Amino acid sequence: MNARKTILPIIIVILVLMSIITAATVIYVMDKNNGNIIEGNADDSDNSDGEIGSIAIVLPDYKTSFVYDNTEHFIGLISTDKYTISGDSRATNAGEYTAIAYINDKNLNSWAEGSNKDIVIKWRIEKSRYNSEVLTFEDADIVANGEKHSLVVGGKVPADVKISYVGNNVSGVGTHIVQANFIYDKNNYTEIMPRKATLTIRLGVFDMSVIKVPPIEGQYKVVEGEAVFYSASLIGVLPEGVTVDFENNRHNQAGEYEVIVNFTHYNKYYEKIPQITSTITVSKGVYEMANYYFEDKTVIYDGSFYSLNLVSDDFPEGFVVEWSENSFNNVGEYLVSVTITNVSNTNYEDIEIVLKAILTIANK
Repeated sequence: MNARKTILPIIIVILVLMSIITAATVIYVMDKNNGNIIEGNADDSDNSDGEIGSIAIVLPDYKTSFVYDNTEHFIGLISTDKYTISGDSRATNAGEYTAIAYINDKNLNSWAEGSNKDIVIKWRIEKSRYNSEVLTFEDADIVANGEKHSLVVGGKVPADVKISYVGNNVSGVGTHIVQANFIYDKNNYTEIMPRKATLTIRLGVFDMSVIKVPPIEGQYKVVEGEAVFYSASLIGVLPEGVTVDFENNRHNQAGEYEVIVNFTHYNKYYEKIPQITSTITVSKGVYEMANYYFEDKTVIYDGSFYSLNLVSDDFPEGFVVEWSENSFNNVGEYLVSVTITNVSNTNYEDIEIVLKAILTIANK
């Protein structure tokens, strides 16, 4: 009897609660005229123009393409009480990502197009690009000095980009190919191609443009019994450490001579200085008789033979003296001539000098 009294109130409470729930049930219907969602009670007689069905959920607009900038990117979808966004909806690094939007209650709700299937959202963060056009990596031509030399990338190098070099820091004479490799976040940036440049280390070249050895011209001549010598000489100031010496540079005989000029230095970082040449030209002299005596002469006949004499300095080697008849003993006037000819002396022009005088043999 007591048990029945206890159960009866419980049954009554349950029935009351079910009645309340039924009365409070909200039903969503879709307006046939405009497609809007209408909300009402289960016993609402005003919904007779609507069609009882699922809620049409419209997914908000979202973004699927970004460029890496070292900040977090968000496609713009968040979970609601109607649907949930799972997977990757936020990311920082470049790459491809997938987010999934699914309806929480697929029995009651659907997407606006009528399906309640999960929506797979593919989105990506593109790699960023360094402005590498502003970077320069230029060839260089350097004079060797025993120190090591390097090429350096110029322009504005981004702070997060490091550079390593291959073939740099060299001192040897020659042509060196240097490669600049860029170290950066390759996962988030497009490729920066390596750069190559040529580092040429060459021996120095002395500036010899002001150094001259002009040709020398002179004429063969004898002074105080000695032929005059001619030599070429250097004009200009030699670079420090450079010396000069001449070959075949002293001549006193008629002719043309090549003079060789050699330069010497001991700086191993400079090229050998090429030799230069000059010329010495000694033209033939013109022989002029001086200090000579050859004059008319008168003698008294005595039966002896008489002749004229030429008194002069010695003639140069190769000169020949020829006389006409020059021995007489009879009374009369005799023309005597002497001819001086350069037969083989190459230092003088070819000449022929004729001297004449009269020898007179008078009566007693």
